[in-house]
Amino acid sequence: MPRQLQNAAQPLVGLFSLAGDSAEAQGLQQTQNSIDGERLEQQVAWHRVWGHWPALASQLNTDDHDYGKLTRQSNLKKMQGLMQVKAIQEIHAALVDVSVEHLWLKGPLLSKRLYDDFTVRTSVDLDFIVDPNNVSAADQCLRGLGYVPIHIDNVAVSWSVIRFYLKDLSYRHPATGVCVELHWRWDIFPSMMPMLFDDAYSRCRRMQVGKHSLSVMGLEDELIYLCMHGSKSCWARLQWLLDIQALILQGDLDWKIIESRAAALGMLPDIVTAILLVEKVFEQSVDVDFIDVHRCSPVVQRNLSVCLQTWSACDYPPLQARLLHRLRMRQSLRHKVDFFMRRLISVDDALLLPESLQTPVTTTLLWPLLFCSRVLSRKPAVLSN
Repeated sequence: MPRQLQNAAQPLVGLFSLAGDSAEAQGLQQTQNSIDGERLEQQVAWHRVWGHWPALASQLNTDDHDYGKLTRQSNLKKMQGLMQVKAIQEIHAALVDVSVEHLWLKGPLLSKRLYDDFTVRTSVDLDFIVDPNNVSAADQCLRGLGYVPIHIDNVAVSWSVIRFYLKDLSYRHPATGVCVELHWRWDIFPSMMPMLFDDAYSRCRRMQVGKHSLSVMGLEDELIYLCMHGSKSCWARLQWLLDIQALILQGDLDWKIIESRAAALGMLPDIVTAILLVEKVFEQSVDVDFIDVHRCSPVVQRNLSVCLQTWSACDYPPLQARLLHRLRMRQSLRHKVDFFMRRLISVDDALLLPESLQTPVTTTLLWPLLFCSRVLSRKPAVLSN
Protein backbone atom coordinates (compact mmCIF):
# COMPACT_ATOMS: atom_id res chain seq x y z
CA MET A 1 0.00 0.00 0.00
CA PRO A 2 1.38 3.47 -0.87
CA ARG A 3 3.06 5.29 2.00
CA GLN A 4 0.51 8.15 1.98
CA LEU A 5 -2.24 5.66 2.81
CA GLN A 6 -0.53 4.36 5.94
CA ASN A 7 -3.18 5.68 8.33
CA ALA A 8 -6.00 4.58 10.60
CA ALA A 9 -8.11 3.41 7.66
CA GLN A 10 -5.43 0.98 6.43
CA PRO A 11 -6.71 -2.11 8.30
CA LEU A 12 -10.18 -1.52 6.86
CA VAL A 13 -8.86 -1.17 3.31
CA GLY A 14 -6.64 -4.18 3.93
CA LEU A 15 -9.63 -6.31 4.88
CA PHE A 16 -11.35 -5.43 1.61
CA SER A 17 -8.20 -6.37 -0.25
CA LEU A 18 -7.94 -9.69 1.56
CA ALA A 19 -11.63 -10.59 1.42
CA GLY A 20 -11.34 -12.48 -1.84
CA ASP A 21 -7.67 -13.40 -1.79
CA SER A 22 -7.03 -16.85 -0.33
CA ALA A 23 -3.33 -16.51 -1.17
CA GLU A 24 -3.07 -13.94 1.62
CA ALA A 25 -4.81 -16.11 4.20
CA GLN A 26 -1.63 -17.22 5.98
CA GLY A 27 -0.42 -13.67 6.53
CA LEU A 28 -3.84 -12.51 7.65
CA GLN A 29 -3.39 -13.56 11.27
CA GLN A 30 -0.34 -11.33 11.60
CA THR A 31 -2.32 -8.45 10.09
CA GLN A 32 -5.17 -9.01 12.54
CA ASN A 33 -2.89 -8.71 15.52
CA SER A 34 -2.14 -5.08 14.64
CA ILE A 35 -5.81 -4.09 14.26
CA ASP A 36 -7.29 -1.88 16.96
CA GLY A 37 -10.80 -3.28 17.32
CA GLU A 38 -12.35 -0.08 18.68
CA ARG A 39 -10.72 2.00 15.98
CA LEU A 40 -11.95 -0.44 13.34
CA GLU A 41 -15.50 -0.01 14.66
CA GLN A 42 -15.16 3.75 14.25
CA GLN A 43 -13.83 3.28 10.73
CA VAL A 44 -16.69 1.01 9.66
CA ALA A 45 -19.15 3.63 10.90
CA TRP A 46 -17.33 6.60 9.36
CA HIS A 47 -16.80 4.94 5.97
CA ARG A 48 -20.40 3.61 5.97
CA VAL A 49 -19.48 0.04 5.15
CA TRP A 50 -21.87 -1.66 7.59
CA GLY A 51 -23.36 -3.63 4.71
CA HIS A 52 -19.95 -5.16 3.98
CA TRP A 53 -19.40 -6.10 7.62
CA PRO A 54 -20.45 -9.80 7.44
CA ALA A 55 -17.80 -10.44 4.77
CA LEU A 56 -15.17 -8.42 6.62
CA ALA A 57 -15.91 -10.06 9.99
CA SER A 58 -15.07 -13.48 8.59
CA GLN A 59 -11.49 -12.25 8.12
CA LEU A 60 -11.02 -11.28 11.77
CA ASN A 61 -9.99 -13.08 14.92
CA THR A 62 -12.97 -12.47 17.22
CA ASP A 63 -10.96 -13.68 20.25
CA ASP A 64 -9.08 -10.36 20.22
CA HIS A 65 -12.14 -8.11 20.19
CA ASP A 66 -15.91 -8.43 20.57
CA TYR A 67 -17.43 -7.19 17.33
CA GLY A 68 -21.01 -7.81 18.46
CA LYS A 69 -21.82 -4.11 18.36
CA LEU A 70 -20.85 -3.90 14.70
CA THR A 71 -22.84 -7.01 13.86
CA ARG A 72 -25.95 -5.59 15.53
CA GLN A 73 -25.46 -2.26 13.78
CA SER A 74 -25.02 -4.04 10.45
CA ASN A 75 -28.29 -5.94 10.96
CA LEU A 76 -30.08 -2.72 11.89
CA LYS A 77 -28.82 -1.00 8.75
CA LYS A 78 -30.03 -3.96 6.69
CA MET A 79 -33.54 -3.59 8.14
CA GLN A 80 -33.47 0.15 7.46
CA GLY A 81 -32.42 -0.55 3.88
CA LEU A 82 -35.40 -2.84 3.34
CA MET A 83 -37.70 -0.14 4.74
CA GLN A 84 -36.16 2.31 2.28
CA VAL A 85 -36.89 -0.04 -0.64
CA LYS A 86 -40.56 -0.12 0.38
CA ALA A 87 -40.58 3.68 0.65
CA ILE A 88 -39.05 4.01 -2.83
CA GLN A 89 -41.89 1.99 -4.34
CA GLU A 90 -44.54 4.08 -2.54
CA ILE A 91 -42.96 7.38 -3.59
CA HIS A 92 -42.51 6.17 -7.17
CA ALA A 93 -46.18 5.19 -7.43
CA ALA A 94 -47.29 8.59 -6.09
CA LEU A 95 -45.06 10.47 -8.54
CA VAL A 96 -46.25 8.37 -11.49
CA ASP A 97 -49.88 9.13 -10.55
CA VAL A 98 -49.24 12.85 -11.11
CA SER A 99 -46.92 12.31 -14.12
CA VAL A 100 -43.76 13.61 -12.44
CA GLU A 101 -40.70 12.19 -14.18
CA HIS A 102 -37.89 11.43 -11.75
CA LEU A 103 -34.58 9.61 -11.37
CA TRP A 104 -33.47 7.71 -8.28
CA LEU A 105 -29.92 8.50 -7.16
CA LYS A 106 -27.55 6.31 -5.13
CA GLY A 107 -29.24 4.48 -2.24
CA PRO A 108 -30.60 0.91 -2.21
CA LEU A 109 -31.14 0.83 -5.99
CA LEU A 110 -27.46 1.56 -6.63
CA SER A 111 -26.61 -1.08 -4.03
CA LYS A 112 -28.69 -3.65 -5.90
CA ARG A 113 -27.08 -2.80 -9.24
CA LEU A 114 -23.51 -2.86 -7.92
CA TYR A 115 -23.62 -5.58 -5.25
CA ASP A 116 -26.79 -7.53 -6.14
CA ASP A 117 -28.21 -6.68 -2.71
CA PHE A 118 -30.37 -3.72 -1.70
CA THR A 119 -28.70 -3.46 1.71
CA VAL A 120 -24.94 -3.72 1.12
CA ARG A 121 -24.63 -0.01 0.36
CA THR A 122 -26.19 1.73 3.35
CA SER A 123 -27.73 5.20 3.00
CA VAL A 124 -28.80 7.83 5.50
CA ASP A 125 -31.60 8.96 3.21
CA LEU A 126 -33.22 8.39 -0.18
CA ASP A 127 -32.40 10.75 -3.04
CA PHE A 128 -34.34 11.42 -6.22
CA ILE A 129 -34.22 14.27 -8.71
CA VAL A 130 -36.98 15.93 -10.74
CA ASP A 131 -37.19 18.73 -13.27
CA PRO A 132 -37.13 22.12 -11.46
CA ASN A 133 -40.62 22.86 -12.76
CA ASN A 134 -41.98 19.77 -10.98
CA VAL A 135 -40.59 20.50 -7.51
CA SER A 136 -43.91 21.73 -6.10
CA ALA A 137 -45.79 18.68 -7.43
CA ALA A 138 -43.17 16.30 -6.00
CA ASP A 139 -43.34 18.14 -2.68
CA GLN A 140 -47.11 17.61 -2.56
CA CYS A 141 -46.65 13.89 -3.30
CA LEU A 142 -44.26 13.49 -0.38
CA ARG A 143 -46.53 15.42 1.96
CA GLY A 144 -49.46 13.29 0.83
CA LEU A 145 -47.54 10.16 1.84
CA GLY A 146 -46.94 11.60 5.31
CA TYR A 147 -43.42 12.98 4.86
CA VAL A 148 -42.77 16.17 6.81
CA PRO A 149 -40.40 18.86 5.46
CA ILE A 150 -37.46 19.27 7.81
CA HIS A 151 -36.65 22.93 7.06
CA ILE A 152 -39.40 24.69 5.08
CA ASP A 153 -42.48 23.69 7.05
CA ASN A 154 -44.29 26.82 8.30
CA VAL A 155 -41.80 29.07 6.49
CA ALA A 156 -43.20 31.69 4.10
CA VAL A 157 -40.83 31.28 1.17
CA SER A 158 -41.58 31.27 -2.56
CA TRP A 159 -40.85 28.28 -4.77
CA SER A 160 -38.83 30.46 -7.16
CA VAL A 161 -36.42 31.36 -4.34
CA ILE A 162 -36.24 27.76 -3.10
CA ARG A 163 -35.44 26.46 -6.58
CA PHE A 164 -32.84 29.14 -7.24
CA TYR A 165 -30.87 29.08 -3.98
CA LEU A 166 -31.19 25.46 -2.88
CA LYS A 167 -30.55 22.14 -4.59
CA ASP A 168 -32.83 19.91 -2.54
CA LEU A 169 -35.38 19.70 0.25
CA SER A 170 -35.26 17.18 3.08
CA TYR A 171 -38.21 15.25 4.49
CA ARG A 172 -38.75 12.70 7.23
CA HIS A 173 -41.59 10.25 7.77
CA PRO A 174 -42.53 10.40 11.47
CA ALA A 175 -43.84 6.82 11.56
CA THR A 176 -41.06 4.98 9.70
CA GLY A 177 -38.16 7.37 10.27
CA VAL A 178 -37.29 7.17 6.55
CA CYS A 179 -35.61 10.37 5.32
CA VAL A 180 -35.89 11.60 1.73
CA GLU A 181 -34.13 14.31 -0.26
CA LEU A 182 -36.00 15.83 -3.20
CA HIS A 183 -33.42 17.23 -5.66
CA TRP A 184 -33.83 19.47 -8.68
CA ARG A 185 -30.12 20.15 -9.19
CA TRP A 186 -27.12 17.85 -8.96
CA ASP A 187 -25.25 20.27 -6.69
CA ILE A 188 -25.80 23.57 -4.89
CA PHE A 189 -23.48 25.13 -7.49
CA PRO A 190 -25.04 24.48 -10.94
CA SER A 191 -21.63 24.76 -12.59
CA MET A 192 -20.37 21.72 -10.66
CA MET A 193 -22.47 19.46 -12.90
CA PRO A 194 -24.26 21.46 -15.62
CA MET A 195 -26.23 18.48 -16.90
CA LEU A 196 -29.90 19.12 -17.66
CA PHE A 197 -32.43 16.83 -16.03
CA ASP A 198 -34.14 16.19 -19.38
CA ASP A 199 -30.84 15.03 -20.91
CA ALA A 200 -30.15 12.66 -18.02
CA TYR A 201 -33.73 11.35 -18.08
CA SER A 202 -33.58 10.70 -21.84
CA ARG A 203 -30.64 8.35 -21.18
CA CYS A 204 -32.08 6.65 -18.09
CA ARG A 205 -32.32 2.90 -17.51
CA ARG A 206 -35.30 1.04 -16.10
CA MET A 207 -34.97 -1.15 -13.03
CA GLN A 208 -37.70 -3.54 -11.99
CA VAL A 209 -38.46 -3.63 -8.27
CA GLY A 210 -41.56 -5.62 -7.41
CA LYS A 211 -44.30 -4.45 -9.76
CA HIS A 212 -42.63 -1.07 -10.34
CA SER A 213 -40.33 -0.06 -13.20
CA LEU A 214 -38.05 2.56 -11.66
CA SER A 215 -35.90 5.10 -13.52
CA VAL A 216 -32.20 5.31 -12.68
CA MET A 217 -29.33 7.12 -14.38
CA GLY A 218 -27.60 5.70 -17.43
CA LEU A 219 -24.31 3.97 -16.62
CA GLU A 220 -22.03 6.70 -17.96
CA ASP A 221 -24.07 9.51 -16.40
CA GLU A 222 -24.10 7.62 -13.12
CA LEU A 223 -20.31 7.33 -13.02
CA ILE A 224 -19.96 11.04 -13.78
CA TYR A 225 -22.43 11.94 -11.03
CA LEU A 226 -20.83 9.65 -8.44
CA CYS A 227 -17.38 11.02 -9.25
CA MET A 228 -18.62 14.59 -8.77
CA HIS A 229 -20.35 13.65 -5.52
CA GLY A 230 -17.23 11.94 -4.14
CA SER A 231 -14.81 14.59 -5.37
CA LYS A 232 -16.63 17.56 -3.85
CA SER A 233 -16.44 15.81 -0.45
CA CYS A 234 -12.77 14.85 -0.95
CA TRP A 235 -13.68 11.14 -1.15
CA ALA A 236 -13.88 11.11 2.63
CA ARG A 237 -15.80 7.81 2.84
CA LEU A 238 -14.56 4.46 1.58
CA GLN A 239 -18.06 3.40 0.44
CA TRP A 240 -18.05 6.04 -2.29
CA LEU A 241 -14.79 4.71 -3.69
CA LEU A 242 -16.03 1.13 -3.45
CA ASP A 243 -18.95 2.16 -5.66
CA ILE A 244 -16.58 3.48 -8.33
CA GLN A 245 -14.49 0.31 -8.13
CA ALA A 246 -17.63 -1.84 -8.50
CA LEU A 247 -18.85 0.18 -11.50
CA ILE A 248 -15.47 -0.19 -13.19
CA LEU A 249 -15.25 -3.92 -12.47
CA GLN A 250 -18.65 -4.54 -14.06
CA GLY A 251 -17.00 -3.69 -17.38
CA ASP A 252 -20.11 -2.21 -19.02
CA LEU A 253 -18.94 1.41 -19.20
CA ASP A 254 -18.28 3.16 -22.51
CA TRP A 255 -15.19 5.18 -21.63
CA LYS A 256 -15.27 7.19 -24.87
CA ILE A 257 -18.74 8.46 -23.99
CA ILE A 258 -17.60 9.21 -20.44
CA GLU A 259 -14.56 11.15 -21.66
CA SER A 260 -16.58 13.14 -24.18
CA ARG A 261 -19.49 13.91 -21.86
CA ALA A 262 -17.31 14.71 -18.83
CA ALA A 263 -15.08 17.00 -20.92
CA ALA A 264 -18.13 18.87 -22.24
CA LEU A 265 -19.38 19.33 -18.67
CA GLY A 266 -15.95 20.41 -17.39
CA MET A 267 -15.86 17.38 -15.09
CA LEU A 268 -13.03 15.29 -16.53
CA PRO A 269 -10.70 15.96 -13.53
CA ASP A 270 -13.32 14.36 -11.24
CA ILE A 271 -13.27 11.17 -13.29
CA VAL A 272 -9.48 10.98 -13.49
CA THR A 273 -9.08 11.67 -9.76
CA ALA A 274 -11.55 8.91 -8.87
CA ILE A 275 -9.82 6.35 -11.08
CA LEU A 276 -6.37 7.25 -9.74
CA LEU A 277 -7.70 6.87 -6.19
CA VAL A 278 -9.08 3.43 -7.02
CA GLU A 279 -5.63 2.48 -8.32
CA LYS A 280 -3.86 3.82 -5.23
CA VAL A 281 -6.24 2.64 -2.52
CA PHE A 282 -6.96 -0.83 -3.89
CA GLU A 283 -3.66 -1.24 -5.77
CA GLN A 284 -5.71 -2.05 -8.85
CA SER A 285 -4.78 -1.13 -12.41
CA VAL A 286 -7.56 0.54 -14.43
CA ASP A 287 -7.08 0.39 -18.20
CA VAL A 288 -8.60 3.64 -19.48
CA ASP A 289 -6.98 5.39 -22.44
CA PHE A 290 -7.45 9.01 -21.40
CA ILE A 291 -6.07 8.59 -17.86
CA ASP A 292 -2.38 8.94 -18.77
CA VAL A 293 -3.05 12.15 -20.70
CA HIS A 294 -4.55 13.84 -17.64
CA ARG A 295 -2.65 12.06 -14.86
CA CYS A 296 -0.20 14.93 -14.34
CA SER A 297 -2.76 17.71 -14.71
CA PRO A 298 -2.29 20.33 -11.93
CA VAL A 299 -6.01 20.16 -11.11
CA VAL A 300 -5.94 16.36 -10.84
CA GLN A 301 -2.77 16.36 -8.73
CA ARG A 302 -4.20 19.01 -6.41
CA ASN A 303 -7.43 17.03 -6.05
CA LEU A 304 -5.45 13.87 -5.32
CA SER A 305 -3.41 15.61 -2.67
CA VAL A 306 -6.52 16.95 -0.91
CA CYS A 307 -8.20 13.55 -1.03
CA LEU A 308 -5.18 11.69 0.34
CA GLN A 309 -4.90 14.19 3.19
CA THR A 310 -8.57 13.59 3.93
CA TRP A 311 -7.91 9.86 4.08
CA SER A 312 -5.10 10.43 6.55
CA ALA A 313 -7.37 12.47 8.81
CA CYS A 314 -10.32 10.08 8.44
CA ASP A 315 -12.62 13.08 8.62
CA TYR A 316 -13.88 15.90 6.44
CA PRO A 317 -11.44 18.77 6.01
CA PRO A 318 -12.28 22.01 7.87
CA LEU A 319 -15.09 24.02 6.24
CA GLN A 320 -12.77 26.67 4.79
CA ALA A 321 -10.53 24.04 3.21
CA ARG A 322 -13.58 22.23 1.82
CA LEU A 323 -14.95 25.41 0.26
CA LEU A 324 -11.57 26.27 -1.26
CA HIS A 325 -11.39 22.76 -2.71
CA ARG A 326 -14.82 23.14 -4.32
CA LEU A 327 -13.93 26.56 -5.72
CA ARG A 328 -10.79 25.15 -7.36
CA MET A 329 -12.49 22.03 -8.73
CA ARG A 330 -13.74 23.94 -11.80
CA GLN A 331 -11.62 26.28 -13.89
CA SER A 332 -14.38 28.20 -15.66
CA LEU A 333 -15.18 31.84 -14.85
CA ARG A 334 -18.83 30.80 -14.66
CA HIS A 335 -18.04 28.53 -11.72
CA LYS A 336 -16.08 31.24 -9.88
CA VAL A 337 -18.95 33.73 -10.21
CA ASP A 338 -21.51 31.04 -9.39
CA PHE A 339 -19.54 30.00 -6.32
CA PHE A 340 -19.17 33.47 -4.80
CA MET A 341 -22.72 34.58 -5.57
CA ARG A 342 -24.25 31.53 -3.95
CA ARG A 343 -21.97 31.75 -0.93
CA LEU A 344 -22.59 35.46 -0.40
CA ILE A 345 -26.35 35.56 -0.99
CA SER A 346 -28.27 33.35 1.41
CA VAL A 347 -31.80 32.11 0.91
CA ASP A 348 -32.39 33.37 4.44
CA ASP A 349 -32.00 36.92 3.13
CA ALA A 350 -35.05 36.38 0.93
CA LEU A 351 -37.15 35.49 3.97
CA LEU A 352 -36.97 39.14 5.08
CA LEU A 353 -39.11 40.09 2.07
CA PRO A 354 -42.86 39.54 1.68
CA GLU A 355 -43.48 36.29 -0.18
CA SER A 356 -44.88 38.21 -3.18
CA LEU A 357 -41.51 39.96 -3.59
CA GLN A 358 -39.34 36.89 -3.06
CA THR A 359 -37.67 36.41 -6.43
CA PRO A 360 -34.01 35.70 -7.25
CA VAL A 361 -33.73 39.09 -9.01
CA THR A 362 -35.21 41.08 -6.11
CA THR A 363 -33.13 39.23 -3.53
CA THR A 364 -29.93 39.77 -5.51
CA LEU A 365 -30.56 43.49 -6.03
CA LEU A 366 -31.47 44.08 -2.39
CA TRP A 367 -28.88 41.66 -1.00
CA PRO A 368 -26.58 44.22 0.76
CA LEU A 369 -29.55 45.74 2.58
CA LEU A 370 -31.09 42.36 3.42
CA PHE A 371 -27.78 40.91 4.60
CA CYS A 372 -27.04 43.85 6.91
CA SER A 373 -30.58 43.78 8.25
CA ARG A 374 -30.39 40.06 9.01
CA VAL A 375 -26.98 40.33 10.68
CA LEU A 376 -27.83 43.41 12.74
CA SER A 377 -31.12 41.93 13.90
CA ARG A 378 -29.32 38.64 14.64
CA LYS A 379 -32.01 36.61 12.95
CA PRO A 380 -31.10 32.91 13.08
CA ALA A 381 -30.66 31.02 9.82
CA VAL A 382 -33.78 29.07 8.87
CA LEU A 383 -32.66 27.63 5.55
CA SER A 384 -29.13 27.01 4.36
CA ASN A 385 -27.52 27.31 0.94
